[in-house]
Amino acid sequence: MIIGNFQKQNNIYVGAIATLALNADMRIEAVEKKGDKSPDYRIYANNVEIGAGWTKTGKSENSYIAIILDDPSFSRAFHCRLIDAGEGQADLFWSRQTAPRTTK
Repeated sequence: MIIGNFQKQNNIYVGAIATLALNADMRIEAVEKKGDKSPDYRIYANNVEIGAGWTKTGKSENSYIAIILDDPSFSRAFHCRLIDAGEGQADLFWSRQTAPRTTK
């Protein structure tokens, strides 16, 4: 499900996220990595940091940004992906994560 649309401007994605519970202008800014596990991006809503993102490569060799958004108003952090939509545009996708199955 697409929950946001962004436009790339240099190393910053500018756009908005819209769900029933969250409607905010956001920006996703590239940052200098400080270590192997540090994020490639920081995510801001109304100038407040609410997440981080890491550049990943999918099974089809296409790159995307794996994003974790979190805020005290959320019941828990949620994961989404920013995927290139062409012509300087990108879409933010979210899907509900399922709990791993346990075997009996």
